[in-house]
Amino acid sequence: DFYAVRSAALIEDGKTSSSAGQFKTILKVTKETLSEAILSVVDDARLKLGNDFRFSVIIQECIDPDLAGVIFSRNPTGGREMVLEYNHGVGETVVGGESVKQIKFLFERSYIHKFKFSHTEELAKLAREIEDIYQWPQDIEWAIKDERVYILQTRPVTSVKEANWQGIKYLENELKNEDYYYFEQTTLAETFTKPRPLALSMLEAMYAQGGPIEEAYKKCGVKYFATDQLRMFGNELFVDKQAEVRSLFPILGYKKFNSQIPKIECLSGSFVTFANQVALSFMSLAPYQKLNQRVDELLGVNLDESDSLEKKWQFFIENYALIFEVNLRSQKALTTLRHMLKNDATNLSGLLNYDLPQLANFEQNKFTYESDSLVGNSVSIDDKSDFVETGNKSVIENTKQFDNWWNRLPEWRRHGLSPYIKKARDYMALREKARIASVCLISHVRRAVEDYGEVVFKEESELVYFATVDELVSESISLEVCKQRESQYLDNQKFSFPVRIASFIYQDENLSQESIGLSAGVTEGSLVRVEDLDAVSGSKILYTKFLTPDLTQHLDKIVGIVTEQGGLLSHMAIVARELGLPVVCVQKPLVEKSSISINGSTGEVSYL
Repeated sequence: DFYAVRSAALIEDGKTSSSAGQFKTILKVTKETLSEAILSVVDDARLKLGNDFRFSVIIQECIDPDLAGVIFSRNPTGGREMVLEYNHGVGETVVGGESVKQIKFLFERSYIHKFKFSHTEELAKLAREIEDIYQWPQDIEWAIKDERVYILQTRPVTSVKEANWQGIKYLENELKNEDYYYFEQTTLAETFTKPRPLALSMLEAMYAQGGPIEEAYKKCGVKYFATDQLRMFGNELFVDKQAEVRSLFPILGYKKFNSQIPKIECLSGSFVTFANQVALSFMSLAPYQKLNQRVDELLGVNLDESDSLEKKWQFFIENYALIFEVNLRSQKALTTLRHMLKNDATNLSGLLNYDLPQLANFEQNKFTYESDSLVGNSVSIDDKSDFVETGNKSVIENTKQFDNWWNRLPEWRRHGLSPYIKKARDYMALREKARIASVCLISHVRRAVEDYGEVVFKEESELVYFATVDELVSESISLEVCKQRESQYLDNQKFSFPVRIASFIYQDENLSQESIGLSAGVTEGSLVRVEDLDAVSGSKILYTKFLTPDLTQHLDKIVGIVTEQGGLLSHMAIVARELGLPVVCVQKPLVEKSSISINGSTGEVSYL
């Protein structure tokens, strides 16, 4: 008989740290050399641990496996799925980082992968049993000999945080009766970050049939269907991707083929789908002057503070269609320019803020408004961040790269690009003006809401944000109900969720391999979350899920931003470009607290 002499994970590993691979392991030890092997492992540990010597040794039967590997009961990046890695021979080839085969699957669908690896279902059940014992995601080493499964060792998955674990358990209970689902946190979650009931009910009204979003699409020649696409998990807002695509393209979907790319699922609605695709593809940018005039008129309206809450809310709904239409056409202008530049050696994020030679400057925001009365930077009533205006200045430190690029272009190319660049910049300025108008409107509503809260809830006036807009307008608000909602909201703060939640495995290889540059510049530093900014010294690059408006309060502490979601039109991205702060949107998770370098022009991210 042979034995394996190794360190025991029970002592060396905890929920937040792991010593995997740091201590000596001796395989195929005979009875005669067992004492010698134990002393060798202990002496190795003593050298590495020094005075802090707490150590235990485990002696196991050593087999020569046919297959070996590891199974994570949850994805180390924080997802719900299991991750199985395996190879022929001893497990050292797997834990040592050599090339292995990998399968990702949800526990309830492990049987699907039996054709790939016959022991998948058995290993999944064992992993779940072990996870239930320790009440934490587990990193489990296993081996198979003569069709028998051996569990060699288990240790906590240290990269999973408590909030991730609580979120996983919440989702499994919430989705246990749903056969198919595909939810994603889109740019909506950037604006409506953990919305309270009032903010959520306002957003639902915007997306409802007959609401301002339907009207805006209609102005662009697009038929919109209200499909109940908003879904809350805990306090976080997700979009039902199946419902979202059906709101514009009725024949497309994700469900039938368990796909992360929409495909044709039926023929009913073919004409509307085709018509909408044509309308969106050929959306006109000609209405710029008319839209600009209408936004100016909206900003010039004297908002009467004595108006009722109902009247203020109605005025907001009536005018939000204009703001959403500006957003749609601005995105079209940007998409068109990106398409024109796809073969050019320059970056769109820097180009938007740099005045190229021979090119007329883009429209500046030349209008007045009472900035002192504005709170927040978005259309969400929950957003109470300090108002920041953008669009009146341009900071690009390295102008030489743009000069060189522009001057190298042939005259016909410069002539062809100029109108598209100018149009994109004009619409960017208009979009900023429309954003300010939306902040004016929602600030007008917020003041009425808070006045109402002070009257009804007295010293607990913040409870008004836990009522719905219909309850406020109809004056059918309940103190008890609002308190219950607040209590549930506070309890839900313990949850953290991945950006995507699906009943199928989202294949990372289908994501773009390239990150996206949102604000030009190059910098390096430690990659840290908001909660760790004060705990980490040196240069820091903020690692965030979304480019939320409230991030402006942290700009003096960071040298750059890496975000999991965001676009060039994000308010925070625009602010960053004006400050010369590099921003990159990554397509895949990064390792927190690692030292990295980012290039906001190219989108490149490198570990140092």
